[in-house]
Amino acid sequence: MTNEKRTIAGLLLLCLCAIGYNISIIILCNDQARQRESLEANYGGAVDRLATAQETLKIMANEIHSLRMYDFTHVMRAILRGCETYKVPVNVALSLICIESNFDPGAISNGGDYGLLQINKRTWEATADWSQILEPSYNINFGLSILKGYFARAGNWAMAAAMYNRGKNFERSNHPRKLSESIFMGK
Repeated sequence: MTNEKRTIAGLLLLCLCAIGYNISIIILCNDQARQRESLEANYGGAVDRLATAQETLKIMANEIHSLRMYDFTHVMRAILRGCETYKVPVNVALSLICIESNFDPGAISNGGDYGLLQINKRTWEATADWSQILEPSYNINFGLSILKGYFARAGNWAMAAAMYNRGKNFERSNHPRKLSESIFMGK
C-alpha cells in the first residue's frame, strides 16, 4: 500500500471512529434527555401531588380550627349562661370542668361519667336525659344545677365541689366533712 492509500485509509478509519463517537454521544445525550424528561415528569407529578396534599392539609386544618373555635365558643357561652342561671361563680365552674373533663365535651370515663361535668350515669340515671348528656349546654346546665344543690347544702363552693366530686353518697362515704373542708379551705 502506498502512502496515499494509507493516509486515505487512516482518514477513513478516523472518520468512522469520529462518526461512531458522535453516534454514541448522540445516543448517550438522547438517553440522558429521556431520563431528564422522565425525571422532570415524575418530579413534576410529585410536585403536583405535594401541592394538592398541602392544599388538602390546609383545608383540613382550617376546618379543624373552625370546629375547635365553634366548640370552644359554644362551650364558653353555655358555661356563662349556666353560671348566670344557677348563680355559680365562673371560676368555680371552669375549675370543675377542667378537673372533671379537661374541657372535652365528649369525655366518657371508665366509671360511667359523661361530658364536660362528668355526670355519673348510675347516680343520675333516673334524672338526666341520657340522649343529650354529651351535648355541652345540657351537660353544663345539668352539672351546674347539681353543684348549686350541693352549695345550698354545704354553704361554700369548696365543700360543694367536694360533694359534687363524691356524688349523692357524700355523707355516707369515707370522705369526712372536716377533712374535705381542711383540704379545700386550706386549714
